[in-house]
Amino acid sequence: MNPQLKFIRIIPVFLIWASTASIGQQQDFVFQPGVLLEKKISRSFALRFYTQAFQNQDLGETSSGFGELGVQYRLNSRYSLQAGFRQGLHRNLRNTYDDRQLISMALNYAYPKNGFTYSFRGRFQRLFFGDFDQDNYRNPRSYLRYRFTVRKRINYYYSPFVEYETFQPLNLPSRQGLDQHRFTAGLSYTVNDGLRFEGYYQIMLLTNRSNPKTNYVIGFNALIRL
Repeated sequence: MNPQLKFIRIIPVFLIWASTASIGQQQDFVFQPGVLLEKKISRSFALRFYTQAFQNQDLGETSSGFGELGVQYRLNSRYSLQAGFRQGLHRNLRNTYDDRQLISMALNYAYPKNGFTYSFRGRFQRLFFGDFDQDNYRNPRSYLRYRFTVRKRINYYYSPFVEYETFQPLNLPSRQGLDQHRFTAGLSYTVNDGLRFEGYYQIMLLTNRSNPKTNYVIGFNALIRL
């Protein structure tokens, strides 16, 4: 069977599975669409722009979103460095949006073996909450994030993956220890060398805080290489 037809059949199966997993948790359901644009400048350098929205269960209300401009430098076949600046909007209790900015630096490592790729990303980020004279201003927050991914390449088109990511606050005395955990399973589909789609289901645990919460996320990404 044509690989494109196989993928079309997989999409509804994935949606049914992910939606069933969220039954009974509708108040904590989140839909995350995203688009990544990447332009190679040389063998080592690439410019990247990523945008993502976070929509609540009715899909008619966007709780937050951002656009991020970044650069990636590939040290060799296994190691790469990334840096980025993100401008975001976050819906507050008044149903208006507050400005948020984020800067980040990351080290990536990937180890391929027997059709699998084992990846790690260590990332430092600092989040800023508006201007000093704004009502939503808070002191900036710094985090370390650690992400582990295992990806299996079935063929040129299909690559299922599982992923775990955790957040470690650096300057929040009220949160001693890790305060967020993300468990993800998904499937990526490569159309050609310039276009790839990815769908995933994620359980997001917000822990070690006064109001712990669990979000159930269905996400889709498109990667476009220019």
